[in-house]
Amino acid sequence: MAPITASDAERLIHNLYKQTGHRLEFVGMPVLGETGGAAFVRWPDGRAGVMSRSARGKSELAHTGGILDYLRSYGIPAPRFDLIAELEDCTAVVQERLPGEPTPRHLDRPMMAAIVSTAESFRGVLAGRHDVRLFELVLDGQRTDTLAGYDDRSRRLLGWIASVSAPRPSIRGDDVIHCDYHRDNILFDTDRELTGIVDWHEGNLRRGDWRYHLINLAFDFAWALAREWNLIDQPAMQLLNNAIAAINPELLDTFWAHHALLAVNMLITRRWYPDADALIDFALSRVPE
Repeated sequence: MAPITASDAERLIHNLYKQTGHRLEFVGMPVLGETGGAAFVRWPDGRAGVMSRSARGKSELAHTGGILDYLRSYGIPAPRFDLIAELEDCTAVVQERLPGEPTPRHLDRPMMAAIVSTAESFRGVLAGRHDVRLFELVLDGQRTDTLAGYDDRSRRLLGWIASVSAPRPSIRGDDVIHCDYHRDNILFDTDRELTGIVDWHEGNLRRGDWRYHLINLAFDFAWALAREWNLIDQPAMQLLNNAIAAINPELLDTFWAHHALLAVNMLITRRWYPDADALIDFALSRVPE
């Protein structure tokens, strides 16, 4: 859904009270402000919460909340869903507010090690949990038209993606997949300790191969560095690059092609052209001359 604004949050709080009788207090907007999809709230007993809205139904979100309960039993720092309510135009979710803030501007090697090791801790957690959908690869479809019409570099990238997708690969696994595992959804406290992973709903929770997170991170940090949003120590980047280099080349190509198509298409579609150019250049770093 569209990003939530402060006025949206006030309206949601009012509608939640009418629907459920729970009276929440609006506290403010997260660091991402009104470009993000959540607002901070407080329960009458003082508990801190995060409120968001979804186009998905209550039963689907309740299922996601139940899976997050299961993940926490394995030590994965996911939030608890405290309230799910279907309103007139959306479903509202109020989850616990985990400590910490999104990945700080300066990222060092220990922090990168925590990000990578947390992703690796997702291995095998969903064994037998076939109620969690498999991670779906996207290597074709309407997104390819966007790249085909942009410039020569994007068309070169698209040609490589087409070579990777023939025959279309299939990725299976029992690892937890967070489809948006990146700096805005990874929390650190003031001691630079990883404290939480957020934004699991809206289709972001899947089952597959945990190593996909490494490629997601690589693209996200390339974007952040190009825009000077974050400073990342060279040893930190080397740690991530070493982890990526250990992936089987065929699997790495598949994940790289998938994420390149999704990310570049999104940036071009939103007309964020400098960002698209930076990610096309990064994506082409894996494409043979």
